[in-house]
Amino acid sequence: MKPEIALTKAQIPHAAEFGPRVSQAYDDATEATRDAIHKCLHVGTLLNEWKTACGHGQFLKLLRTEAPQISEDTAERWMRAAANLLAGLPVPPDCRQTPVSTLLSTPPEHLPAPARKWRLDWKASTSGKTIKDCLCRLSTDGDRAQSGKRKEEKSISLFVAQTMRRLGRRLSGWTASSEHQKGEVKEVVSAAFQGATVKLGAKVISFDAWPLDICEAIAQAAARAAKFRNSCRTKNPITRPAVPNLV
Repeated sequence: MKPEIALTKAQIPHAAEFGPRVSQAYDDATEATRDAIHKCLHVGTLLNEWKTACGHGQFLKLLRTEAPQISEDTAERWMRAAANLLAGLPVPPDCRQTPVSTLLSTPPEHLPAPARKWRLDWKASTSGKTIKDCLCRLSTDGDRAQSGKRKEEKSISLFVAQTMRRLGRRLSGWTASSEHQKGEVKEVVSAAFQGATVKLGAKVISFDAWPLDICEAIAQAAARAAKFRNSCRTKNPITRPAVPNLV
């Protein structure tokens, strides 16, 4: 039972006092949020530079060991947001000698005038934006003049491929999952196929039905995978089925 906090009318400040206090608290919260977004973008910039410095295929391994508190999904989002932000700005001064992360972390009074101005432009470009906003590509006036009203198209195939890769990583520990966890995942997948509703604890999640041709392609792929695995168990191996061209 939660304890009740009872205040007498004498203990509650006068209504006229709340306006300035609420306004100040809101300004503080807004400033803290803006500062947090700047720090997230700074981390994304550092991650991009780290990836560039790593050998091929080494970045994710180092991320897991050196910064395990950063998930791969978070790293990907912050890196993309930071790269999109830079794409909409002029080239940083002395970029060949001074990394962008250094320009962002150096106290302004220690930066030369061109670098200090670029940093102010970098901060101004994030005004009122969230990380999600920065994930959308930012265009310069020159870009808009060249492209006109053309919008950057998102590749649905790339989005699906990345989603399936993330799902595969989540399911990599399937054998170690409990029967309860496996049952929940099966219910979720079944509900997603059918456009049904599934209850997970206190939450109820509804899905839009997947297109019929996608469901048929998955069913066919599952049947081929099952046939291949059964052949391995019976020690009568067959050639691994090729991925069909659905285009």
